[in-house]
Amino acid sequence: MRRGPRQIPAVELNGMKIEVLHFGKDAGLEQNGGYLEIKDANSNQHLFFIKIYDIKYNPKKEDDVQDMFIIEMGVRDGVVRIKEEHGRVYAINLTERSAEMVYSPYESEKKIIKQNRKSQV
Repeated sequence: MRRGPRQIPAVELNGMKIEVLHFGKDAGLEQNGGYLEIKDANSNQHLFFIKIYDIKYNPKKEDDVQDMFIIEMGVRDGVVRIKEEHGRVYAINLTERSAEMVYSPYESEKKIIKQNRKSQV
């Protein structure tokens, strides 16, 4: 049996409180894992969700063994970064409500990250 994800401490940046939302399906979202909930840091009022990555569920397997959770979150150089269970790291753009993979342990994804960096220059 798989253990549930551990709680990740919230971080604050630019008046926003960023929390990991492990169980997105409970909030009416399409997957468990891969979401951040953004709240007003003063009122704690929900502002929006950001989906960090997609989980492609295999219908022949139980969903809960396929869920992929965020295991780390922090702020570095004014950017929120998260790490998921497979080791990928994402930088979060709160203004654009988007995420970009900035590290992967998988060679095929490392090439994509390099290509994306070149196209941004």
